[in-house]
Amino acid sequence: MAVNTLQACEKKIKKNQKNFLSLIAQVNKEKKLFKQCFMAQQAASFTLGHVTNVFASEILEKPFIQLAQKIHVPLSGQYLPATVLHVLTEAYTTGGHTRCAERWIQLCPENKHSVVLLNQNELFPPLLKKLAEKSGGEVRFFPTQDTVVSRAIALRQYASRFEYIVLHIHMDDPTALIAFGTNEFVRPIVLFNHADHAFWLGISIADHVADLSEPRHQLTINKRKAKASSVLGIPLELKSPVQVNKLEAKKRLKLPSDEQIIFVSGSNSKFFPVSFPSFGDIIKGILTQNPNILFYIAGVNPKDSFWPEIVRQYPRNVHFTGFLDYETQYPFYLASADLIIDSYPVGGGTAVRDAIQANIPVISLNDKTQADYLRHSKACCSSYQELIEKALHILSDPAFALEILQDTRQKLEEEASCDRWHQKCRQLLLKLPAKHQVHSFKIKLPDEKITDSLILFSRWVSPQKNSLKEKFRRWRKGLIFFRWKPQEKFLRILGKWIYVNSDKFINKNDYQFLDR
Repeated sequence: MAVNTLQACEKKIKKNQKNFLSLIAQVNKEKKLFKQCFMAQQAASFTLGHVTNVFASEILEKPFIQLAQKIHVPLSGQYLPATVLHVLTEAYTTGGHTRCAERWIQLCPENKHSVVLLNQNELFPPLLKKLAEKSGGEVRFFPTQDTVVSRAIALRQYASRFEYIVLHIHMDDPTALIAFGTNEFVRPIVLFNHADHAFWLGISIADHVADLSEPRHQLTINKRKAKASSVLGIPLELKSPVQVNKLEAKKRLKLPSDEQIIFVSGSNSKFFPVSFPSFGDIIKGILTQNPNILFYIAGVNPKDSFWPEIVRQYPRNVHFTGFLDYETQYPFYLASADLIIDSYPVGGGTAVRDAIQANIPVISLNDKTQADYLRHSKACCSSYQELIEKALHILSDPAFALEILQDTRQKLEEEASCDRWHQKCRQLLLKLPAKHQVHSFKIKLPDEKITDSLILFSRWVSPQKNSLKEKFRRWRKGLIFFRWKPQEKFLRILGKWIYVNSDKFINKNDYQFLDR
């Protein structure tokens, strides 16, 4: 990474830290609890979207815990044994977030799994419902027009019927904090740390944090101060997601049968460039040396970031599939590929595992941020040049492709086979306390040295060369999203307006459950 880029990123992170400290100071100053909760939620969203080197905050969780302890509702005194409630803010048809919940259900057939959706606005994935009902559980949707407090009250009552609670919630969603931020709720809670690189709310209520890899596990211990945690990892599919051969897949998708294909998948945020190389540079590096390769890219918006430039340069080679249905479309693109390249600068969890299970070679440049098995395999590259060389070598030498595939399969089986994951999951559940306890924690203010690893996740702070149109779009977005210099004052005004004029957080019907 270029020194000037590193310095620029450090400068922006320091600015983010200053804004974060200003926001939490304003949360502390506020006397009215509901306004304080709203402001804390907005501050959490800011911290999630702006790298600060802060991964949890007791100051931002405290108002929600105080509110939780003012709420008193009748709870079930009995739970149904061997039942698990998976709590999601929202489920998606694409991406790994929902796949993890689905696979948890598949890999633990000894339990009845139910799912609750707190604020489902997207198209709901049918597989999640099918798996929950097959296990003997159900899927419940909370009305999206309900207030945050209403959902929290309903969640607390509903969840009291289950033996275990597993949270797959959005990082800045306070609903679970309000639902479970009291010792009146007694069922133990696992927080599945699907956003292990980011700031999130929920440490106070997590009886155990399930991490994805050893390096991020250290973040949970040192920078989140979790009560208890362990490395669980991402669950695998019981079987390969691909059930057709390459020729059949290409025929179904009407892809050329005689050309080599590299398949890439991931959301927009996984490709936002930090510095050289961007993923666009990776594509250029490969196509410069072999202009006959075709790239098929799923999940991104081709009008964002560097993608338009790549399409202009390589209109024949670079193709976008849009969002793919995981059951009916994704497996065919996966099966058609000769090589999978991991998203960069943020790697894919389920996408990479799916490829390995489908016997397709994978390479990754995420040597600091990927799962343990991949970081320790021959598929992980320590430099841009190594990645380009390995990609071309895999495509030209079947023996080398098989060597890479066998090594990654072996590492994956050793660390995260279905049986191994299931065993770790059972061990985790056995470690849970008999009763849920709210956890208090203290975290040092963000004054530690900013590391290279942190900057790899600084998609929101990296200086980028943008068109005038893109700069205007960012300026307009910043103006709307309280990024003015005196933003804490603006936030207080916004918080007051919302508190007085909106019932999105709490309304008069919720007050009957409060000890005021």
